[in-house]
Amino acid sequence: MLPKLNEIPKYKCTIPSSGKTVRFRPYLVSEEKVLMMFQESGDIKNALDSIIDLVKNCIDGVENEREFTTFDIDYLFLQIRSKSVGETSEFTLECDECEHQNPYTLHLDEIEAPKPDAKILKKKVKLTDEYTIELKYPSYSELSFDEEGTPDPISWVASCISALCSKTERTSMQDETIEEVISFVSNLTSKQFSNVLSAVEVIPSVKYDAVFNCGKCQTGNTKTIEGLNSFF
Repeated sequence: MLPKLNEIPKYKCTIPSSGKTVRFRPYLVSEEKVLMMFQESGDIKNALDSIIDLVKNCIDGVENEREFTTFDIDYLFLQIRSKSVGETSEFTLECDECEHQNPYTLHLDEIEAPKPDAKILKKKVKLTDEYTIELKYPSYSELSFDEEGTPDPISWVASCISALCSKTERTSMQDETIEEVISFVSNLTSKQFSNVLSAVEVIPSVKYDAVFNCGKCQTGNTKTIEGLNSFF
């Protein structure tokens, strides 16, 4: 039997949406291979599913991927990536003045955890005189995407509903399948749908403001790097 050559280290980080401290390990070569395969294929949904599986496997004590918000996955993946393949990421950023392409090295440990807005989670959206809904932040595991990686609006709204409430009953959407929740959302009126969508239009995200002087014209620039795909 061949020996295991490496003791896998464990690190600590905080889940942005809950503030919970968890331990995680770097990902392995076999896990990176699957991740890169889906990235190169251009299949957004399968790439995201691979990232979700990777985050779930690398973090201790995770049972349900639906508990992770979109910005949880983005941030946690970057923390795992930084300990797996390197703590920097290389970019080429265009100058706003002369369009010169500037190399830029981002240190991943400088990226701050997204800060959720508690006001959104306290909102209730009235659907009818009898029913209201409680809100939550969306989860990648509940979203559908088009070929360009844009979330389907119906699945986006479905992913943002935490519970359906009447005067006598509260139904948690965690107890329902995502297909059932999407079916429920599909039967909303346009006004009801718009009211829910506007209540959750601002979602925290992983982003970083890169500040640099252009190497050609010396003009000062600030470029916002945002979204999980931008950090690969």
